[in-house]
Amino acid sequence: MNLAGGKGGVGTSTITANMAYALGQAGAGFGNIGVLDLAYGANSTLSKLLGVPPLRSNGFWNYITAKYYPYQDSSPDITPALTQQIALIPSGTIEAHRIDWALSYILSKMNNDPDKVGWALYNDLAELIINKLARYMPSLVLIDVPSTIFKPLAWAVLMMARVVNVIVKAGSTHQDEAMEVLELVSAVINQRAQMGVPTPDVFLIVNQALPGDNTANELKSRGAPMRGTYVLPYSPAVHYITDYMKDLAIKYDVPQDKFFRQWRETILAIARNEYEVARQAPKVARIPFKRP
Repeated sequence: MNLAGGKGGVGTSTITANMAYALGQAGAGFGNIGVLDLAYGANSTLSKLLGVPPLRSNGFWNYITAKYYPYQDSSPDITPALTQQIALIPSGTIEAHRIDWALSYILSKMNNDPDKVGWALYNDLAELIINKLARYMPSLVLIDVPSTIFKPLAWAVLMMARVVNVIVKAGSTHQDEAMEVLELVSAVINQRAQMGVPTPDVFLIVNQALPGDNTANELKSRGAPMRGTYVLPYSPAVHYITDYMKDLAIKYDVPQDKFFRQWRETILAIARNEYEVARQAPKVARIPFKRP
């Protein structure tokens, strides 16, 4: 899973989309790659970069709200979008404000018990992956988790992840928010260990770093749990391709931008190295749960 550390705009979805393309482009040799976008409403950068316009195709939030919320289609047709060797379940057609209402309704139905909600969403997430992505036999499933995510859902994803990338924006301004996310990751790691479930490998990705940036070392000194770190430099070309061309920067070569090659090589290293980590990690047995 790629988890935003701190406020929105740290680049989590952009990194996920480029990782997915690096692994899932034809001939890459990694097999089919599953991708799941958990963004809210139109704020679905991952789906947009992988060719699915926002609010056009049923997806994750259609699946979740259909199970609990009586004001949504109870049996939405969800078909992953296929691009090269990538099978994407987009965020869906539900607007952000309707998702908020649905989540409030789900909480009230479960007596405002976040643990109960978390386990239910864990079960739903596993069912969605098995029912909709497993048919494509993905060698890896990437789950994009935005900063605004419903915390019981973040917990559910953390409970099943083999690799957790916490993505933070370079600089000291938002380190406190990043530490809150890393503390949640640490708490779930401890919970998994107590249950006898293999714990995930945690990596820190520092995004848009300027030369001499010390964000990774500063977070390490504050006790952030991590197996390793990656630093993605700020590249004007990446910014232009992503924000103005609305495309995947990994597809291009921009020799005149001296930071672009370093950015591209680091994205490829993250994708390849963590593919190997995820494939070699002990399998996480699905914990059976009876729906409330």
